[in-house]
Amino acid sequence: MSAPTMTLAGEDRQYTLTRLPGFLHLVDAPPRAQPPHPCTTDLAALSAADRLRYNDSRAVWHANLGPIRTPQLLDLHEHLAEIVEANRQDGDKNKPAALVDAYPGLGKTTAVLDYAKGYHQQQITLRGDTTRDGHRRVAAIYIALSRNTHS
Repeated sequence: MSAPTMTLAGEDRQYTLTRLPGFLHLVDAPPRAQPPHPCTTDLAALSAADRLRYNDSRAVWHANLGPIRTPQLLDLHEHLAEIVEANRQDGDKNKPAALVDAYPGLGKTTAVLDYAKGYHQQQITLRGDTTRDGHRRVAAIYIALSRNTHS
């Protein structure tokens, strides 16, 4: 009897969000598949190479958890939706904007990107992926700012 093998989907996804192909990769990529939970006996029976692949798959899974739909995240999404909805005025009117500020590492970028991903998907569903003139519809963009950005 041979040792069990596992099918793992723990590949890294390398893309740049400041480029359209990278943002579209974020938006269109299927959700990551959680690695299986083998019992202790099955883990012990894995070959060294399969064990290495399994641990790598787990590392990728844990490095990419979330976003977790906490009340704070849902509240931020609700506020962002209100601001975006207020941007429906014609071009001659002032439009509101949002500034998300907090200490580093608390998930600001993750939370806003999650909102942008959902908004982009919603707009593509509503209006299609091309404009009337045949151009690609881009409902949201990502602009990286340094921490020293000044007006």
